Formats: sequence, C-alpha cells, structure tokens
Amino acid sequence: MNKLKTLFFAAALTIASLTPIYAKSYDFSLSAPVTAGTVTLEPGRYTVKVDGTSAKLILAKNNKAIEVPLKVAEGTTKFRTTAINTKRGAAATELTSIDLGGSKMRVEFTK
Repeated sequence: MNKLKTLFFAAALTIASLTPIYAKSYDFSLSAPVTAGTVTLEPGRYTVKVDGTSAKLILAKNNKAIEVPLKVAEGTTKFRTTAINTKRGAAATELTSIDLGGSKMRVEFTK
C-alpha cells in the first residue's frame, strides 16, 4: 500500500509540473474604441490572459473572450506597469501592443 501511495504522489507531481504555472492575467482599460488586428474593441475594462506563448483578451463587463490574433514577444527589460501602445491610423486608433507590467513580455497584435 505504501508503494502505491508513493507511485500516486510521483504521478501527481509529474502532472503538476507539466501544467503551466506561470499563466498570468493583466488588466487594462480603453476609453475609446480601437482596432486590434482585425477586431474593433469597444471602450471598457479588459483582461489579457497569457499562458506561455499564447494570449487572449477578455472583456470584463460580460466575461466574453475576444478572438484577436496575438503574439507574445519577449522584451529586454521588465516593464514597470501594464501599458497599451497605440498608433493613429487614417480611419481609427490602432492598438499595436500591450506591455505586461512586472514581466519582460509584450503582447503584439497582428493582422
């Protein structure tokens, strides 16, 4: 019986080490509509959930995940705060990336 407990504990430890323990979320707000890749984001509070090399946006008011083409890039230094980076386009403001505070990661929007 003791051998079975040891085997079970070892299996549980192995499975736990395979799951991503660094999945994090970062909050930001938009005060005006912006385009992110091919999607227009309405004003409101959002959460970016990053899990390894993938990420997704979640609108806080209805907890709805928004499918936006994202790429996680590694910076050279840690970002102090979570900050959005935009550029003014001909038709609308475009959300180009989000610096994720407390990490070296940046989420970039692709078309």
